[in-house]
Amino acid sequence: MNEIIKNIKFDDKGLIPVIAQDYNTNEVLMMAYMNKEALEKSLETGKAHYFSRSRNKLWQKGETSGHYSCFYREICEKEGLKETQEKVFD
Repeated sequence: MNEIIKNIKFDDKGLIPVIAQDYNTNEVLMMAYMNKEALEKSLETGKAHYFSRSRNKLWQKGETSGHYSCFYREICEKEGLKETQEKVFD
């Protein structure tokens, strides 16, 4: 996990843009941001965690709706992260 994170180039605010896509169709579901902690939690738990810039805190996809998203794999590039996930699971 540390190898993945150390190769990520976070911006000056400690964030990286993330594109969430459906695992089966590659449909783009959303664009969000992760900080190091959100990426660590996503890799550790298998559930998508993000950083809310407006609330200045972490959030987990599904924490209020109950419709969680799996964090299946990541394709890391220096300035972005493509997250492939199931749309929803309970």
